[in-house]
Parts: sequence; C-alpha cells; structure tokens
Amino acid sequence: MKKSVFALALLAASAQAQALTTGDMAFTSFNADNDGWAMVTFVDIAANTTVYFSDNEWNGTAFVDANEHALSWNTGTATIAAGSVVVFTEIDAAPEVIRASVGTLALAGSGGTNLGFAKSNETVYAFLGSSGVAPTTFLTALTTENDSASANITNAGLTIGVNARHDAGRSGSGGLHGTPPQQPLSRNPTARRPLASGRRVFLKETLMNKTLIFSRVFAAALLTMASVQAQADVNSINLGNYAVTGNYALDTLNDMGLEASAVTYARDRNSLFFIGDEGMGVVEISLTGQTLGTMRFSNWPAASTNNDAEGLAYLGGGVLVVTEERLQDAYRFDYVAGGSVALANAAYVSIGATVGNVGIEGISYDPRNGSFVSVKQDNPQAVLAGNLTFTPAGGVSSMTALFNADSVLGLASLSDVQTLSPVDALAGTAAADNLLILSLDSKKLVEIDRSGAILSTFDFSGLTTQAIEGVTVDHNGTIYLVAEDSGTPSSRLFVLSAAPVPEAETWAMMLAGLGLVGFRARRRKAV
Repeated sequence: MKKSVFALALLAASAQAQALTTGDMAFTSFNADNDGWAMVTFVDIAANTTVYFSDNEWNGTAFVDANEHALSWNTGTATIAAGSVVVFTEIDAAPEVIRASVGTLALAGSGGTNLGFAKSNETVYAFLGSSGVAPTTFLTALTTENDSASANITNAGLTIGVNARHDAGRSGSGGLHGTPPQQPLSRNPTARRPLASGRRVFLKETLMNKTLIFSRVFAAALLTMASVQAQADVNSINLGNYAVTGNYALDTLNDMGLEASAVTYARDRNSLFFIGDEGMGVVEISLTGQTLGTMRFSNWPAASTNNDAEGLAYLGGGVLVVTEERLQDAYRFDYVAGGSVALANAAYVSIGATVGNVGIEGISYDPRNGSFVSVKQDNPQAVLAGNLTFTPAGGVSSMTALFNADSVLGLASLSDVQTLSPVDALAGTAAADNLLILSLDSKKLVEIDRSGAILSTFDFSGLTTQAIEGVTVDHNGTIYLVAEDSGTPSSRLFVLSAAPVPEAETWAMMLAGLGLVGFRARRRKAV
C-alpha cells in the first residue's frame, strides 16, 4: 500500500533525513510461520540507505553461527518518511521471492541457508555495517528467547524495553502479528524509545522542541491494522486508475533496438530488458529508457527460419527466458552485458508444436512458485500456465490452458502477458493471482483473474500509432509497455502509473493527526 505524504504532513513536520542510529527503528510485528516481520521508522530514512538483518547470534565481537545468513535492505531512491511501516516477507524463500514493501531486499554475502525465523529461541537484528557480517551500529532487535535478559541483546549494546523487543513464543498464522513489549520503557526521557505494536503505542520525547510526538507511532499502528484490512479486500489493481506518466524513445542500436516486442522487469537490478522480434539480441534499459547494456543472439536453432523473438521473462540473478513464436520454444540463458549467446546451444523447452505466425507472443514468470504463464496469439488464442524445466536436450512443459480464451476474453488477438504476483502491495491478496493481458489488435490492456473474467481495462487506442506488443510490471505496480518502431525512427517505452486515491491508511494517519491536535491541546491546558 502506498503511504500518504499528505497525511504525514498533517501529523507533524518531518525531520530532515539523516544517518540512522540506535533506536531509530523498531519491530512492530513478526510471523514465524510465514517468515516475515514489519518495522516502523521514527525518523526519515535517506534514499539508498542499506540496512542489514541477521538472525545469527552476536557474541559482542562477531556472529558465531556459520549456518545462518544475512539480508540486505536498500531503502530505494526516495526518502522514507518517519512513521512509515515497512513489511518484510518470504525471507525463507528463494532469492527472487524475498521482498520488502518499500525498497529491495536481497541475500547479503555468503553463509548458510537457514533464513527462517522461529517463534522461540531466536533473535533477529537490524543494523548498519559494511556487510551482513560486519555491523557497525545495531539499530534494534527482536528476540523470542525464553530469557528476557537475553545475552544476544545485551551483547549488541541494546536494552529490551528501550531499543529492543522481547516476544517469547508469540507468533500467529496467516499474517503479521504485533504484541505489546513485556517490559516497560525506560523512564529516562533522553533514552525513551518506543516499541510500536498493533495494540499499544508509546510516547517519544524529542529533546529538540520538548514536544511529545506520539503521532507517528500511533499512525504506524493504525496503518498496520488498516493495511491488513485493505489487503484482505483487494481483488484488482483497477487499470482505470492508471495514466501515462512516461514516454521514451529507445535507442536503435544498429537495429537491435527496433521492433520492440517484449519487455520484462528485473527487480534485483531495478531495470528493464526488452527484445525486438528480429531476434538480434536483448537490451537492458533503465526505467526511463536509457540503454544500460546489450547481449547479442549469435546463433538461433536451425529450425528457426525467422528468429521470431516475441516473449521475454526475467527469473532473477541475471537469468532470462526468451521465446520463439513459431517454434513455440523457450530458451534460458544468463545475461552478460556486451556478450553473446548461441541459443542453439542453450537449455530450452518446447511449449507447443511448431505453428505459423500465430504462436507464443508472451511469457511471464511467477516468482512465488517458479511457474510460468504464456499466451498464444491466435488460431486458437490460448492463455497457458504451468511449470517449465530447461535442459540442453529439451526440458518438460506442464503448461495447460486456463480457459477457452477465444470465447471468454473477446479480444482480437493476444500479444503479451504479465503476472501481478511481483507487486508488493498485492502480496497475500486475490489480486496477486491476476494477469495482465495485452492485445495489440484490440488496443487494450486488460486485467483478468485465472478463470478469464475481465476485472479492469486500459484502452490505449489513442496513445500511439506504433504497435504496442510488450508489457511488464515492477514491484511498486508501475506498468511498462514497449512499442515497435512501426515506420517511425525508434521503438518506444511507455510508463503507466496509478493515480493516487484515498486509501485506508490515509484515513488512519489523518485520525492520528486529529489525535495529536487533541493531545497537544490537553497538554497546553494542563500547563
């Protein structure tokens, strides 16, 4: 869910973003069943700040368990406002699945593979440092150790009830759960650091202006509850709320950049890849269309007489899958900027029998379970879903049709597909299962569920005369379309963004602002 800057302004003037220090963040909730937690920040966090997490035991000088791993969180390109709640989920899943609701979460360095978070005898730290094993400043910690005076906390220079939290054996199923700290906060005003929870909020004293500002924590608690309820009700991203916010020409690159036919988002690189249907290679670009690198296709299989590259999916870690429309084959390869790949020698899998110019037009990867969705253009149209294995001799496909696309969708053709599961705000909602289907001939982008029911539509008939053939989405829900040059000098990238609409958390933070007004009035009267 998108945080409201307007509501935060109503609560209190934000402090200037500055380097984090101990106690500037706190755990609001955790879940040991689904391996995740949520945190609130008490200060503005500067853009591109890196925070590390580890559930390794700290003995005062080093982490001691070689089987544990660490995670790094880059906060992203924008300042995170004080009072914001950030949710971290699926930390025990594959590297391409772990995620943060704001910024990017990734594995940090080498180590074991035990990323799970237990509801007993476990401690997780948030810290600054030069790496996931070299902390310089412990920000906060959460422990489920049975001993409330855990050495894991004191060894890190933290104190339960001041800048660390103790929740022995407390975790719920199906979501993030918060509980009040068992220990009271420090009575020393200069050391008072509140630990937020879903049910109780505490006061933080700012020594700068001697004003008690509890609104940010109160808003964070309300925001957590409102977001949980709002997520339960989400079944569509509502394309009707989207508008074009970017329009960029793509480099021709000696014709490699022409005839753009597919695009995919690389979360761990925060970039896009696209291909042209002449099959010359793949291009990496920024989110605003600047070329970052290229990789040439040096040799297609002999059976590919047209080298008709029409589908592209990013799997994570630099791994891409490209599909050939007529052979209906998918090829997996590792991207190397400036390099080349002989697709004839790449691991591949056949999704269907060889057809004419009506075969596979798009493919998308579902990071939740490693499955794929693809679309066949026409005669007949098809939306397929299932698993793919890739081997040099030809892997195995379990892709099957989800429904009768010709009769259900009512579209003139199918040009590309994108799963919505990568969108962070949709995690755990019905909408995460939805698909975006692009139809060049109908000049529409439609959102459908897995039974083919159309939930929302974006009409791009007036957007351009160029043929829009590719679609992808990033973790923030921003949509990217690519169009062929179609007789113009260059292919193009179009960016669609959702217009801001009032959400549950907006009202929650406004209520917190009203609470602040009442609290300060009461305090002034008492004085």
